[in-house]
Amino acid sequence: MTSICLKKNCFVIIILIVCGFSSLCGQENLSLNGIVREKGNETIIVGASVSIKGTKLGAYSNSKGLFSVKNVPQGKQTLVLRCVGYKSAMTEVNVTPSMATLEITLEPLPYSTDEVVVSASKRAQAVQDVPISISVVDQRAIADRSITKIDDALRYVSGVNVARDQVSIRGSSGFALGLGSRTAVLLDGFPLLSGDNADIKFDMMPMTEIERIEVIKGAGSALYGTGALGGVVSMFTRAPKEEAAIQIRSFIGGYSEPNYESWQVYSSTPLLYGIDGAFSQKLGDFAITATGGVKYDRSYRLWDDSRRWNLYSKMSYNFSPQTSVFAFVNIASELRGNFLFWADLDSATKPPSGVNLNERRLSGKTIIGAELKHLLSDDAFFIIRSSAFATSFNELYKNQGEEVVSSDAVSWFTDAQWSSALSKENHLTSGLTFTLNSVNSGTFGTRAQTITSAYIQLENSSLPNTIITAGTRIDIEQTQTVAQQHTEFSPKLGISYNGFAPFRLRGSLGRGFRTPAVAERFADIRNPILVSANPNLIPEKSMTYEIGTSLDFALGDIPTSIDFSIYHTDFKDLVEPQIVFVGTSPSITFNNVLKARIQGAELTFRSLLGFVGIETSLTALYARNVALETPLKFRSPILWYNRLWIPLSEFEIQCDYRFIARAERILDDNERIFEQFIPDVQARVPVHVVDARFIYNLAKSEIAPMKLIVNAKNILNYYYVEVIGNLAPIRQFSLQCEVNL
Repeated sequence: MTSICLKKNCFVIIILIVCGFSSLCGQENLSLNGIVREKGNETIIVGASVSIKGTKLGAYSNSKGLFSVKNVPQGKQTLVLRCVGYKSAMTEVNVTPSMATLEITLEPLPYSTDEVVVSASKRAQAVQDVPISISVVDQRAIADRSITKIDDALRYVSGVNVARDQVSIRGSSGFALGLGSRTAVLLDGFPLLSGDNADIKFDMMPMTEIERIEVIKGAGSALYGTGALGGVVSMFTRAPKEEAAIQIRSFIGGYSEPNYESWQVYSSTPLLYGIDGAFSQKLGDFAITATGGVKYDRSYRLWDDSRRWNLYSKMSYNFSPQTSVFAFVNIASELRGNFLFWADLDSATKPPSGVNLNERRLSGKTIIGAELKHLLSDDAFFIIRSSAFATSFNELYKNQGEEVVSSDAVSWFTDAQWSSALSKENHLTSGLTFTLNSVNSGTFGTRAQTITSAYIQLENSSLPNTIITAGTRIDIEQTQTVAQQHTEFSPKLGISYNGFAPFRLRGSLGRGFRTPAVAERFADIRNPILVSANPNLIPEKSMTYEIGTSLDFALGDIPTSIDFSIYHTDFKDLVEPQIVFVGTSPSITFNNVLKARIQGAELTFRSLLGFVGIETSLTALYARNVALETPLKFRSPILWYNRLWIPLSEFEIQCDYRFIARAERILDDNERIFEQFIPDVQARVPVHVVDARFIYNLAKSEIAPMKLIVNAKNILNYYYVEVIGNLAPIRQFSLQCEVNL
């Protein structure tokens, strides 16, 4: 079946590329040249995006602020200009053979409040028009924090808590090893949940090429289907510029020595280091990006070392101002130790005695995909996407006779989307999606799971200053050897109102669901504890309600932004691991046992006091097991994230402080059996983590095209756990060097 699907998928990708040639046109086109400056002081702006509205044509301003957009049709055109740290702008121009060089100015912003969000409704929208809460992480924040994996970037996002392989948006997930993700993850619109575990592969993302990360909070299955039970993480790669760009980013660092002698496992400082290289350029209608990197982390724990590498390449071609295609491939691999739980709290950096320290876990991830986009008009387009996401996992160097856990899976995906303005007040987004998860595993067996979907959404703006959004989606899931077919309807309704300027109001309700992963239904593991299969699992469901407001204003001369929201989510049929006994032996089985409710509020405040930037976000949630009237496990009632930055010409000082309240409950009474396998399983404290960094941008001093960053993570060396039996990362220092040629 896999080979047949591979041929079909490759055929679809080839068809996407070939079909684009049908839109070639022979009209006379010109070059549009200009320069971008900062309003008020005439400073040139480097890296500003300049695009022609209603087409795929565009360019970026170079090191001198100059840009040149090729093949622009004659006549009146609308230029759209965007740049991080500046207000977006649009200007009308009349393109003629004799037109002069344009001079365009952009107004600076003290912080980014004018992001363009394309994922919330699967089309470009200003953030103030979206009826749900969204947080955006840009490339600068990723680079400055020396982030090499997506989970580390999400740890700084308001309302998000990361526990090992679980991303919890506003308490949507707790922790259960092997449980599928309740957050949908996409890269340029392509889903990235594995076909067997339906989990996130944090180490495979090309972080040097991620332009921004959008975190959509609340159930999002109306457009994104399974996995969007608690929200969506959508990543977008940056587009190449006209000038060839070479970037080299390297780092080296190490972990501090633990304060407790029993935790010390190395005679010298455990090191971590890595290097990434990237090349990109736009050559007329063709653009290419190629990146690669290697990383090593000896870890602060024994048997937790990691070696990984990744390669990413993306090619795009504009067949005409209306038609474009891009294809990409992303490959990653990791070889690491098999540290699962500590020996005990006194030996928190060591695995249990008797383990095979030579054992390693090898994982591979490869995704290939292509997208064809055709603009029918300024307000209408269709997109066809197709991809294949292959993952593999194997345990190496096991002792003879020990059980080996292994799995190979491919998730095939095809999406056809149509978006169009039906009238001046109505915009329609609709589409069809097909997903096939093919699994071949010694642990889960040979399985196939299909999900066929259709979605539709209408946005109406006939009322003054108001946008009303309504839509629904139907998903039909069928898993091989499971008799029951599951059909899920996911409606949504939202409203945004901008009539009380500078106040903006929003409200929404939406349904989410998550289809059980193949691993949850068919896992059959014997060591160290028995895990039994349950093919009768049904999808999890959620319904989220939210109201919110945002306000941008000035306190005297101090620019300030406030965002506040209240949310309520009901969960039904949540999958939880349950302990049962087979004779005298404990066994874990996944069951639909939990009905839960989460209520909460989130407040974000940003301001610029002189030259000091401040951002703070507070998320409070009340999470309960409805049936038992007990706290929901592994949920922290308070998340408080803070950021401070002080720019001093070519220097900048940044500091982050994160507080995560102690989870009220992590085990039920019948789960105390875990204490036999994981000593001190209940050990946990509130989390207080302080990160700091010092940045020296040599390019601003015209010394060299280089940026140096001294990073200190968990600078106070505070000891805490994110999940049971696992000491979180201790203090880490690193020096990062970024060169842009």
